[in-house]
Amino acid sequence: MDNEFMEYETFEMEMGGEEREFAIIDEFQVENRFYVAAALVVEDTVSDEGCYLFRSKKIDEEICIEKIADKDEYERVSEAYLAL
Repeated sequence: MDNEFMEYETFEMEMGGEEREFAIIDEFQVENRFYVAAALVVEDTVSDEGCYLFRSKKIDEEICIEKIADKDEYERVSEAYLAL
């Protein structure tokens, strides 16, 4: 998949000991919480190898992205996203 010409909202998150850039490819809600599905940005292209799920919330009109630390929550969110 070549997403080079599409515009995505991006954010940075530590992964594997280094800061990585992610592009938000989808937003969804599970059990009254908000989440995003994201893909790694490699050079100027959104990678099609893997999808990462993060919790999102709005704080003072700004969207904050955080890792899902709870394994059970991650499994519920993953199942819900795959069912979309």
